[in-house]
Amino acid sequence: MTNLKSNSELRKFRSRPAAAKRMRPAHAAEGLLLDAFFNRPFLAVEIGCGVGLHPIQYATEFPSRSMIAIERTTEKFASFHRRLEMHPHLKDRICAVHADAFQFLDENFPLRSIDEVWILYPNPEPKKITRRWFFTPFTSRLIELLKPEAKLFLSTNIESYALDCEKMAGQFQLVVEKSAVFSQLTRPDWKPRTHFEKKYYERGEAIFDITFRYTGAEKV
Repeated sequence: MTNLKSNSELRKFRSRPAAAKRMRPAHAAEGLLLDAFFNRPFLAVEIGCGVGLHPIQYATEFPSRSMIAIERTTEKFASFHRRLEMHPHLKDRICAVHADAFQFLDENFPLRSIDEVWILYPNPEPKKITRRWFFTPFTSRLIELLKPEAKLFLSTNIESYALDCEKMAGQFQLVVEKSAVFSQLTRPDWKPRTHFEKKYYERGEAIFDITFRYTGAEKV
């Protein structure tokens, strides 16, 4: 089990200088600007969306919502972009961004602007545990971007990762609203949301699916 850190021990996230290069969306359908998404009733953000399987599913299931989906890897983002091109009716609901999520969110997002955050199967960082979500300095910055009662969804196939996140949640004013463990045996009709999830699911591995709710900010 990882040694969990207290608030005083967590490293502080350092914002990039104002002169740093600002990264913009590589794709915003029909000429929509990033700022337009902030003015919509419901905004979700996916960090590390890979080839875009989940953003497409999400936009199809929730037509009244908007999602900004961020992927850093060039090859994966290119696949995501091609996938989105095959769903032109979804382009006004999804803003695909090729960028480092830490930098992009820090430089472009207003405070209290996000209704949901999705982090599906982040790198487990087996050799450097402090790089995992909830251990990184950026987590505190991400929390500042959440609206009151916003949800954060995290899934992993690593039990220790899931348990550590649940234990550290309180340090970020997050409460565990739902925590589920399932596999192909217990949920034979589950539709995988990412290619990683599909691989783990078909292997029969346990999937740890957690929903956090942000309780810290007061409504203005």
